[in-house]
Amino acid sequence: MKKIVLFLVFSSALFADNFPVTNTNNSGTGSLRDGISFLNGETGPNTIDFTPSLSSSIKLTTSLPVISEELTINGSVNSGRITVDGKEAVRIFASLSGVPGLRLENLDFIGGIGFSGSLNGGVVDADPAPLSLENGSFSNCEAEGKGGAIHSVSIITITGGTNTFEHCGVTKATSVGGAISSSGIIISGGTNTFDDCLSAGNGGAIYTNGLIDIKGGTTHFTNCIALKKGGAIYLSAGAGLIISAPVTFSNNIAPRGKDIFMEASAELIFEASDHLNLLNPIEGEGATPGGGLTVDGTGKLSLNGANTYTGTTTVTEGELHVDGSVITDVEVQNNGTLSGNLEIRNGKNLTNDGTIVPGDNGIGTITVGGKFTQNGTGKFKVDVTPTGDDTDKTYIVTTDAADVNGTLIVNIGTGNYIQGTEYLVVQGPINSHSLTIQETGAMKDQVFFDFVEGSLKLVVKNTVIFVCSELPNGNPRMMIQAFDHLNTNPHTPVAQIIEAFGTLNCPEPLADVLNKMSAANYANLEWMTLTTDTQLSYILEHHAHAIKCDRQGACAKYKDKGVWVSGLGNFENIKSFDWLSGYDANTAGLLVGMDFCATPFYFGFGGGYTYTDFHLKKDSGFGDIHSGFGTIYGGYLSRYFITNASLIIGGKHFDMHRKIAFLMVDQTPCAGFDAPFINTHLGLLGQMYFSDFRLEFFGNIDYHYLFLTSNEEKGSDINLLIQHHHSHFLKTELGTNFKGIFKRKKVCLAPFVGLSGVIKTPLGNTNYGAFFVGDSFYQDTLTSNDSQFLLSPRCGVRIYRSSFIFMMSYKGEFNKYTRDHQIDGGLEWAF
Repeated sequence: MKKIVLFLVFSSALFADNFPVTNTNNSGTGSLRDGISFLNGETGPNTIDFTPSLSSSIKLTTSLPVISEELTINGSVNSGRITVDGKEAVRIFASLSGVPGLRLENLDFIGGIGFSGSLNGGVVDADPAPLSLENGSFSNCEAEGKGGAIHSVSIITITGGTNTFEHCGVTKATSVGGAISSSGIIISGGTNTFDDCLSAGNGGAIYTNGLIDIKGGTTHFTNCIALKKGGAIYLSAGAGLIISAPVTFSNNIAPRGKDIFMEASAELIFEASDHLNLLNPIEGEGATPGGGLTVDGTGKLSLNGANTYTGTTTVTEGELHVDGSVITDVEVQNNGTLSGNLEIRNGKNLTNDGTIVPGDNGIGTITVGGKFTQNGTGKFKVDVTPTGDDTDKTYIVTTDAADVNGTLIVNIGTGNYIQGTEYLVVQGPINSHSLTIQETGAMKDQVFFDFVEGSLKLVVKNTVIFVCSELPNGNPRMMIQAFDHLNTNPHTPVAQIIEAFGTLNCPEPLADVLNKMSAANYANLEWMTLTTDTQLSYILEHHAHAIKCDRQGACAKYKDKGVWVSGLGNFENIKSFDWLSGYDANTAGLLVGMDFCATPFYFGFGGGYTYTDFHLKKDSGFGDIHSGFGTIYGGYLSRYFITNASLIIGGKHFDMHRKIAFLMVDQTPCAGFDAPFINTHLGLLGQMYFSDFRLEFFGNIDYHYLFLTSNEEKGSDINLLIQHHHSHFLKTELGTNFKGIFKRKKVCLAPFVGLSGVIKTPLGNTNYGAFFVGDSFYQDTLTSNDSQFLLSPRCGVRIYRSSFIFMMSYKGEFNKYTRDHQIDGGLEWAF
């Protein structure tokens, strides 16, 4: 009997440190509340776990009991994790005062509230017990004081799994830590997210007066808000943040320190091996000695904007990149790198024993409000590859006398260099310097520099315009020669243009930009006027079909005179071809005339005006054309054959605005000039009769001549002087029409459809001669000398009454480059 009693006592002691929860009731036997109460009487560490088949949440009506022993609660079940719900009415755990520690695993907490005397920690107030978390979530938790989810004056450790703090907040203006307020946090693993947390005071996600050590896992701060300071993290005086593992910040909001706010003497240490880019500045206040920012790892920390943390900025190892400003002394140690477009304000100093790289890869500026010192181990990397922007030619700006020793590493990359161009290594007074210059880069053996003693200035000794092997022959290479021939002064707009196109990829877009700088696109004007002027001859050709001259037939209405007016529209879309950019051109015009019948001949005369608005493709320019002209025309009429001919003579005024726009370059050379033109036309048509229908076969030939007078462009830094140019074109056409003639009472209708083939052929020398204004290099500019074949559908109708004739027609011209739509309509009074 004695042995049985001893066995029962021993068994009770052996299993008292583990309690299985068998239901999700608020209270009662087998509940979580029952387990905590039971284990409070057992010496820890103790464990609570849950029957695997449980799935529903525990809805609390009062807080769980005070925990008095070290305890682990593991909420893992078959369905995932147990949820503990405070129903936005009670704090989840009453208190952890004096407990050696609490570990929460695989648990979801929602709706915990810290109010009415229990102001801190909507889920738990671990004061001063250590708290450990793994694979859990805290959502919709709220407190009046500190820590919307958790408050602790001890250490909180997050060890692994997926941990989420979402929609947690503290509500008073004096409150801190929307999710957590603690004396220290260690994050050693897992995926950890602080999302949409709010503090009416400081620290939208976390507030600490101790150390936040993010040493493992991945941590995200998103959409967190502090109504005062520290949208994501607030470090109080003397607190610290160590980042050794991946961290991201996005869309956090606060009046000061959207991501991080640091009080005086607080410190941030970046030890990670990856890249952290803080889009928002680290803000701070106070002037207590100590603290600051230290980069000490193999990774890269990027700061942006006006950073106002205090202390000292130290780069021990890795890279600190700043596009913005700091208000501390900056010290770069032997294995550290400082880069970016950085301003060191408040008279603070920059000391370099490591590596300084202004801007991105050596193109940029570091401004030092105090003294710049580079010691013997220091390396200063600059990139003199031209960008077309003179602000990229200054690397250090300082007002105090600088001491510059060590090594100056100069990268001479591929680009266009102008003799006399100055690069200010240090702009400001020099106290002493002893520099070893090391040249690197693809063009270090082609471009040479003078190093001006005393001023720390590099000056280009020779002009080099780089020509890549892939650059096409023709206009691009010719323009390189033209620019090379210019006597270009450094630091001028022309020098900047030359430098800028040297940064473009080759062959494209470099070849296209160089071609735009040439006179090639003036040839677009020839193709535009050819289209418009031959449309005029097509309208005149209509009058060869005038039934008013017929003496026979059902619709014959012999009249020997007619006065007419016609309107036209032309909508032309030309793709780029050869060296021309192509264009969109819209034309409108009006013709008036009078003709006479003297069977079998007819003849007439007239005149008119057209206006064309055009835009060159590839953003190459724009302009307009005004054209006035007179014409004579005539022909021979017979039953089976009709011949027609016309002569158009006139003048045009061109307003041409070439556009050269790339990178920061935006130039628009302009020219206005006049040009006489002639268009001659000869046509032959044969007819076959089938009752009320006719089948017509026709051929036309047009010769077009345009004389472009010489002109000098204005309005840009790279104007051209264009030599006069003779433009000759031949346009031939063969086709067929199918026409019907129908009479109804006093009205005759003559609809038709047709199709033809058109060939446009430039004749003679199609090259343009040009110079840069003020230069003697002759630019023999290629345009296009290839013929183009086009298909031309057409249709129309003529309506005859006793004394009036109405005409309307459409004609198109199409190939792989051209989409042209021509319309016209006219009214004639015959008498």
